[in-house]
Amino acid sequence: MINGANQSQSPAPSLGVPETVVINGHLYAKHRQHWYYDGSFGFLVEDTAFLLHGSVLSVKSPVMADLLSLPQPDTSLDDDQSLGDITFNGIPFVELHDRAMDFANVLDFIYPKTLPLVRTTHLDADDLMGIVRFAGKYLIDDLKDWAVMELSENHLILPHDSSSKYYLDRHYSSPDFCVRVIQFARECSLPGFLPFAFYALATEDWDRRQPEDILSLDQLSMEDRHRIQYGRILLTKAVVEKGCQRPEYGIAREFCPSAGCRKGHDISQWTSPGVVWNELLLHPIEELEMRIGYQNGLFCDDCIDEMQNEAQVVRDDLVSRFSEFFKLE
Repeated sequence: MINGANQSQSPAPSLGVPETVVINGHLYAKHRQHWYYDGSFGFLVEDTAFLLHGSVLSVKSPVMADLLSLPQPDTSLDDDQSLGDITFNGIPFVELHDRAMDFANVLDFIYPKTLPLVRTTHLDADDLMGIVRFAGKYLIDDLKDWAVMELSENHLILPHDSSSKYYLDRHYSSPDFCVRVIQFARECSLPGFLPFAFYALATEDWDRRQPEDILSLDQLSMEDRHRIQYGRILLTKAVVEKGCQRPEYGIAREFCPSAGCRKGHDISQWTSPGVVWNELLLHPIEELEMRIGYQNGLFCDDCIDEMQNEAQVVRDDLVSRFSEFFKLE
């Protein structure tokens, strides 16, 4: 998928407790997979040391190529006399101000020759967002594009997606996760991931949340917190305008001439219409998507189809207006 250089590489053993090494007076753990004893260049990322091949990195990343082309420290000096440069056993090391996990995940794609297969099923949304950040920073464009696509298809929701309830329930149920998505989308200039993150926060039932969940909003700017509150008001107004006369609540007066169809009568499709109406106000997208495909014997097939189609139309219209509601344009 993401090809590396055709080069003999000897990774360190990956079983057991990771080896440690002292470099420039600091203790680091050798990365289990990406410490290659025949490596030519090292990186110190958080508390992890990586020993890699400069030629492999240069092929994949022009930023790394520029970094590795800089004059190297004088290896004739002792490690602690290298005039500010870091060396270990004569090999230059550079500190990166990134996450070690992100760097390791990226290296898993750059070094496929050292792995049986590049497996990606273990990567969650946070892992992929980290890959996008790192690959974007170091201009590894093919990997960045793949990670964005993987996020779009399997983890995050875009406005043009036809269904979102599964991901809202599974991924966006954590306020802290939604905050991380907003930060990521802004940092990486991917505005398509913003609307549903704001929607999830705006429709959150904060009364049932722990204090730490509420405090996660402090990581957002004041402007974004205002967007959540203001967007909630506009969203509710739009739902009321579009939903209050739907026949499934038994309050519309448009009768169906089909025999046995109860449309237009004082009867609701729902056992507890008040509860369902409340759910529509609180979580409109999830409620509308539940109605698409819903069946009920009180109405004829044509009326059921009309209700399902209208639910889809209302759902899509609301989603198309998220940027308007949350002032994202």
